[in-house]
Amino acid sequence: MKKVLLWDAIGALLTTSFLLGILLPFEQFFGMPKDILYMLSGISFCLCTYSTTCYFFSKRISKKFLAVIIFFNIAYSLISTGFVISNLDHLTRFGLIYFVMEIIVIGLVVLMEYKFYVQLE
Repeated sequence: MKKVLLWDAIGALLTTSFLLGILLPFEQFFGMPKDILYMLSGISFCLCTYSTTCYFFSKRISKKFLAVIIFFNIAYSLISTGFVISNLDHLTRFGLIYFVMEIIVIGLVVLMEYKFYVQLE
């Protein structure tokens, strides 16, 4: 069950990598302003760091650790949604597809994490 922390860390690292390694250098192709991409990548990197720390330094997963991760995954999705809405006129079709897919994937991850959360004592 502790592997849910590792999967969350990997997902946050992938998000950070995509934002900094693909969307940022090709800002015109995706349409999201650089300052927002930096902000989102900073948040996702913090989530990656938290999940990684919990995975390596806790003997077992606790409800408290998982609740924090679930909360911040939802918060990240809401922040992303807000940025998408406020930048709809700048986003290209590819940028919109990326962010919608990211929000859907994070939503599925949150559902999986919540199922684990309910099972914990």
